[in-house]
Amino acid sequence: MLILLPPSEGKAPPRRRGRPVDLGALSSPELTATRQRVLDALLAASSSPDALAVLGVGESLRGEVAQNLRLPTADLSKEEAEELIEAEVVRFPFLRERLDDPAGGLSGGQQQQLAIARALLCRPRLLLLDEPSLGLAPKLVDLVFETLGDLRERGVTILLVEQNAIRAAQFADRTYVLSAGRMVLTGTRDELQDTELLTSSYLGAAGGAVAQ
Repeated sequence: MLILLPPSEGKAPPRRRGRPVDLGALSSPELTATRQRVLDALLAASSSPDALAVLGVGESLRGEVAQNLRLPTADLSKEEAEELIEAEVVRFPFLRERLDDPAGGLSGGQQQQLAIARALLCRPRLLLLDEPSLGLAPKLVDLVFETLGDLRERGVTILLVEQNAIRAAQFADRTYVLSAGRMVLTGTRDELQDTELLTSSYLGAAGGAVAQ
């Protein structure tokens, strides 16, 4: 279910390349037209994954690997898109060898890497991640958290759900440990330096860590 409320402030995506539209600076007719344009794009996304990707919203993997990498850059010039895609192929080298393969045929760990690469190609301001380390080898887990650290330094807000509670707490500005929907522990990175306390709370709760 998708519920849309008409926005009156903030910024809307640009038509193609260009700056986001400041809704507060628009006249009433312009605001109405911009609202309709955003609504049309959302509705079109139900049949066109390109439109959804341009709005910066991810969806389940389908099509070839190369298509998944191109979708988020549909609003960029060919040169800009190729530069961004190349950066992700360098980050996750296996992608170069599998560009023509169906995304659904990748292993679980490879699909996870592709999903992360595609999310980064959306140039997000807010990134929501659910178990990004799931199914990955230890070296790739290190790479994922290194990438997330780079994004945080660039000012991207990250909401991370991760069962590796200690690693999440070392990465996040603030961590919440949940059990059955109830918060059993919370603290900043400095406050949760006591890994024994964190581990006992996490394992005792048998829950998951939510990090920001």
